[in-house]
Amino acid sequence: DDHGRQEVIDYVVEKYGRQNVAQIVTYGTMKAKTAIRDVGRVLGVPLQEVNRIAKLFPERPGLDTFSKVLDPEKNPDTAEELKSLFDSPDLMVQRMMGYAKTLEGCPRQTGIHAAGVIIAPGEVSEYVPVALSKEKDVITQYDGPSAEMCGLLKMDFLGLRTLSILKTAISYVKENHGKEYDLDEIPLDDEKTFELYQRGDTVGTFQFESDGMRKYLKELKPTSIDDLIAMNALYRPGPMQFIPQYIDCKHGRTEVTYPHPMLEEILKPTFGIMVYQEQIMQVAQKMANYSLGEADILRRAMGKKKVEVMDEQKKIFISRALENNVDKNIADEVFDKMAFFAGYGFNKSHSAAYSVVAYQTAYFKANYTAEYMAAVLTHNMGDIKKVSQFIEECQHLGIPVDPPNVNTGAGNFVVVNERIQYGMSAIKGVGGNAVAALVEEREENGTFNSLFDFTGRVDTRTCGKKTLESLIMAGAFDSIHSNRAVLFESIEDAIQYGNRKQQDSMLNQASLFGGPDSDMAEAEPKLREVTAWSNMERLKKERELIGFYLSGHPLDKFRDDIRLFCSHSLGDSLAGLAERTSVICAGIITSVKQVRDKKGRPFAFLTLEDDKGSTEAIAFSDVFDRHMNLLQVDNIVVIDGSVDSRSGEPKIIAKSFERIENMRDKNQTNIRLRLRLETNTLENDHLLDLASILERHRGASHVVLDVISPEAGEIKMNVRKYVVDPSDELVRNLRSIIGPENVYLERSSV
Repeated sequence: DDHGRQEVIDYVVEKYGRQNVAQIVTYGTMKAKTAIRDVGRVLGVPLQEVNRIAKLFPERPGLDTFSKVLDPEKNPDTAEELKSLFDSPDLMVQRMMGYAKTLEGCPRQTGIHAAGVIIAPGEVSEYVPVALSKEKDVITQYDGPSAEMCGLLKMDFLGLRTLSILKTAISYVKENHGKEYDLDEIPLDDEKTFELYQRGDTVGTFQFESDGMRKYLKELKPTSIDDLIAMNALYRPGPMQFIPQYIDCKHGRTEVTYPHPMLEEILKPTFGIMVYQEQIMQVAQKMANYSLGEADILRRAMGKKKVEVMDEQKKIFISRALENNVDKNIADEVFDKMAFFAGYGFNKSHSAAYSVVAYQTAYFKANYTAEYMAAVLTHNMGDIKKVSQFIEECQHLGIPVDPPNVNTGAGNFVVVNERIQYGMSAIKGVGGNAVAALVEEREENGTFNSLFDFTGRVDTRTCGKKTLESLIMAGAFDSIHSNRAVLFESIEDAIQYGNRKQQDSMLNQASLFGGPDSDMAEAEPKLREVTAWSNMERLKKERELIGFYLSGHPLDKFRDDIRLFCSHSLGDSLAGLAERTSVICAGIITSVKQVRDKKGRPFAFLTLEDDKGSTEAIAFSDVFDRHMNLLQVDNIVVIDGSVDSRSGEPKIIAKSFERIENMRDKNQTNIRLRLRLETNTLENDHLLDLASILERHRGASHVVLDVISPEAGEIKMNVRKYVVDPSDELVRNLRSIIGPENVYLERSSV
């Protein structure tokens, strides 16, 4: 596991000697954009001009980028403009481009290889030059391939986060359920685990969580570990085309065929498809009497497409197959198939090992969902985007994630009564030391009663102003005081109070008898009085710090409108829809990326989010021009569009946008009231109140009354006297009298 990797390196150092072991240097090379910015800075080219030129280069760096962007065929849009810069009348720009082109690909900085470690038979410095890293560890000056060329042994100690997640999940299961697990003893035929795979419910598990893989899992309906091993090997650019055939054969929709009866035993587990490198070797062994050593040479030649070796091997294969009474045409066909599959054939032992680890993650997700997801969240705390994705998955699974809380939470995500407590170390701007200090103080001396109690007890040097700001905005003090704005404005007072109290405490401890006023504790100051943040402002700050809306959602106040005007929610609900299906969805815009098409017209990629998930939307130039002012981050909109799922993950191609607040005004809406006479809860006063409320909210919408009585059943009536404005205030007032479930909006058929 990634946390245990250093232990392995320490073991190697201890066993072979500190001077005999070194980590390996890596060299970061200068990419085109970086070269332009570095040279421009040295030459004094204006920053604005440097940025303009750098933006003409692609975002994804590659080798020899200058040659590609200067080629009119590969880069028709900006090639001529870039070429002209090399002859620019501005000599500084001309020199900058020339130097940058020369410097592209040169080493710029060093790093340490993520996994590689050199173990030498003597001191490493006797074999290759060495240096000291920033952390003062010995590293080679040669990179991995060069060090190996010198005859040194390079070992890869790869740290796998998944194993750390499993280790944490096992500890949580033991703590909450009293059951100890050894990974090797987990049954490989667990029904709940395979049901999870069959649903494609694999977000947060190892190897099988991509959208494309989840789609295929739902079609495959895996029932054994062999299915998972095969899918792991097939889900790659080359063999992916055979996944539908594998699925159809498994479910009996396609007949399984074999190139020759003698190969049935080898290819039966994969329904006649050569999936693994080992199968190619076995076919050569079975059909042409190759030894496994010879078969491995054949496999390597096929994989690397060595034509001369292949021609020679084909003659050997066919001649030996003829000795086994195999028809020449069949032998020729089998060899060509082997060569084709060897181009992408995957190592089964690798796929099996990874699939077993993947199965173990799915086992814990299926059987101990809260504990497993808490472990996943804990080991992704450094990535707020991933934290928000996994919280979204928890909500999808029906597992509550409680907001951070200084009186109950810990540094990591933990499970309490099947609810996940948000890990405070995952809050942006809150360090692990600060959380450890507040948890230690709380466990020793009890919960915190106020912000001033907190700063008086927790060392303000460890938990300072920035930390307090983050904790308050994230909602960690909500259990103490619900008005975050008041707490935020009182931080300076609280820190000053805490500093005085802690200094007094230190002085009293230093004095044998205490000072003259040691018995008189300073009274806590009062919190400042300020206006509370708006709901949107409060939720926006919360989302910035914890990556998700936990204490509410900006769409909560628009539930009636969403039910009334929208056809679908975002996220997974769009996944099963046919191409070009019309949809109307509501969401908050969380990102806007404006780009230009080939004709130079602006269009935008948007991310829309609701409480069910998020989806990318594309507003092409005509739509973008009409709604440019509306397409801003944090705006809540209703999008009318169609589904585009060609890339695998559904997107919405927008036709139009509208502010959700305007939907009732732009669409004729009725208000329907249900009066249940059998409950005898409506007195004359209540009816008069209803009439008064309707009178005060005159507008253009009709009121429809459903009267339900035991004798007459349900009677529908149009209330002609009142035509109303269906505002939030009207709906709220009506629901306060006859109940939330008896007032709802509906679209008029008129």
